[in-house]
Amino acid sequence: MLEEYKQASNGKGMSYWVVVNSLISCCLFSQSVVSYAEGGISEPAMVSAVMKQDPEPNSIYVADRGLGVYRVAQVAAYYGKKVLLRLEKRTAKVLVKSTSLKGSMALN
Repeated sequence: MLEEYKQASNGKGMSYWVVVNSLISCCLFSQSVVSYAEGGISEPAMVSAVMKQDPEPNSIYVADRGLGVYRVAQVAAYYGKKVLLRLEKRTAKVLVKSTSLKGSMALN
């Protein structure tokens, strides 16, 4: 596994744990995996790979502020997917102003 994935580290040095970056999309109703990406690519690249594989035109993706939400929004717009993004209020306002995103935005 160490040949394929990187080894975790912390303030005390290298750990024996292996870090596997992966991303899946699941069907809410059947709870089955719709698409999957893993490996030595960035999180936004994994989002792109997952959305590209998804055959369902009405999919909704949920992303958190730690997952490169600007790129997630761009990829979703490209593939015609809907997204629910959890953002800080100021970031949400900038994102909506700087893109051609359509839809509603709840600012809580």
